[in-house]
Amino acid sequence: MAINVGSRPEQLLRGVDRLVAVVAEAIPLSPSLPRREAVAPPRWLIERGTTRVEIPVNVLGGFPGALRVMNRLDDVRVLATVRYLVVGEGTPNGFALPMRDIVAVARVRPGGGYNVGLRIWYRDGDRTGSFFLDCRGLSRGISGITRADQMMEFLIERGVTPIASALAGRMTTPWVSWSDAEAFAGEGIVWSGDGIAAVGGWFGATRDHCRVWFTESALMWAASSHAGLNRIELTDIVQARDGVGDRVSIGIADALGHRFDLAFELVGGQRDARRVSSPAMQLMERLAERGVPVQTATSPLAPWRAGSVVRPMDRNRA
Repeated sequence: MAINVGSRPEQLLRGVDRLVAVVAEAIPLSPSLPRREAVAPPRWLIERGTTRVEIPVNVLGGFPGALRVMNRLDDVRVLATVRYLVVGEGTPNGFALPMRDIVAVARVRPGGGYNVGLRIWYRDGDRTGSFFLDCRGLSRGISGITRADQMMEFLIERGVTPIASALAGRMTTPWVSWSDAEAFAGEGIVWSGDGIAAVGGWFGATRDHCRVWFTESALMWAASSHAGLNRIELTDIVQARDGVGDRVSIGIADALGHRFDLAFELVGGQRDARRVSSPAMQLMERLAERGVPVQTATSPLAPWRAGSVVRPMDRNRA
């Protein structure tokens, strides 16, 4: 049975639809069905404050610590308090963002199997990064308002700038056809290797084993199972960052001029003539030699991890 709700947020669900929504609200609170997240330390729970909005999500894109999981974090919960936006609290790859570091938010429905979700822009070092919260489960609560809208309204109340959906949904695509790629056949190859990289999908969620080339003017990669080539001009790379193991994040500008990240896990490369180094290090050195800003990815704030503390500079008083 399709859920039938009015287009106005104030219109309440009725009948079976309301019963389903009530059950969905109650299940996460049931003692017999514990949440998957581990229990966070009391000192952190006091610091972050009371949960105001909470929804189950999958996370895509350049979120804090994204290279640990190749820009995808599935089946976690995001919660918002007056001080923090917290994703995957208590989990090994979860993170917390002080509310003051969240720059903008937009409601987006990518299509192709995704629910209505939120695109989040946040301060990440000297740049602004972004990621997508793909809302899972029932899209609406018992109020009739979508869970994405509940979260967005709360973030706006906390001073986060709303962005139009049409602008937020514009995604940079590096794909070119093989026929168009013939124009680049004469470019000299500076470095080449193999790895796993994005070959399509929203926020580069579709990945495959690829051959990667770094030429005099572009970064290119292609998978044998896809028709075409992915290409990013060096002048379009706003930042390159290394992270866990041989993983590299390549940042290009989105429609707002902020950083949009694609993750690479390199598994082979040419032997460096000067010294033997990892494929990621070789690629980062080549990028730096040609003027691309390179640095190490920032560590995510996750006070529930062993040895972690809540630093005073991370606090955002209400």
